[in-house]
Amino acid sequence: MDKRYNEDRLWYNSYTNIYRMMELRNYNSEDRIISFNEFRGLRDQWIKSRLDPIIRFDKNLKSDVNGQLILEVHAPVTYIYFAGTKVNKDVFESISSFLESKRLEFNPPEQQFVGRRAINVHAIIITESIVSQTTSKLSAMEPTLTTRADRDITIATKSIKLIFLADLQYNPLEHAMQPKFRLISDELEKERLRLRLVKHSQEKNKTLFDLLPLMYDTDPVSIWYDAQIGDVFYCLRSIGGITPYYRIVVPATGRPQDIKGKKDKKK
Repeated sequence: MDKRYNEDRLWYNSYTNIYRMMELRNYNSEDRIISFNEFRGLRDQWIKSRLDPIIRFDKNLKSDVNGQLILEVHAPVTYIYFAGTKVNKDVFESISSFLESKRLEFNPPEQQFVGRRAINVHAIIITESIVSQTTSKLSAMEPTLTTRADRDITIATKSIKLIFLADLQYNPLEHAMQPKFRLISDELEKERLRLRLVKHSQEKNKTLFDLLPLMYDTDPVSIWYDAQIGDVFYCLRSIGGITPYYRIVVPATGRPQDIKGKKDKKK
């Protein structure tokens, strides 16, 4: 097999797995998954146009007031990019501008009436690598950027996320040794869990960050579910029988309160 074939196979794996990832997040797309041969024919075109989105995914949401359906919208929307070259500040700025134009298109001021949910717009960039010192360059542009500790440079913003090509070569949820996970993001359900855990504790004000084992936001399972800081995963583990297990998502740099404490000490 030639080098080009192997490269095409790597990118095709990422292409098919991004569909599986977005389906897990309850997104859908009007596009179908094309065959490997079709993908090879389009890859050059897609890679060269790295600033144009390749696939659009969205969620169907319904808004209602007083139990009556008043509007059906597609929200949120995620655009997928294949970056054929190293991702740099110019790429982020271009994609940020595109996302902002889409936000205005989907949320025109004249349609911002009571009962209508704003449509959030996001982007995922699939890339092999990004330029050195991208962190410092992008931090000046976007104050919400965070550097994830367990990778060389993995950047995440509120609306743009990077996923490396290597992370999309397989589905970690399909591994034979991987337990089945359920993501808990509902605040009421998380509060019920917290109250149950502190029921026999003297410290009733403990948070889930104090009570549960941790899962980093850079964990493959977190990435596939797009878990946010503070979300909880429930799973059943086979350890001397079936045991329920919870893990709470934290930044790769540690618990949120630990990070805050470090910043306060610096001041």
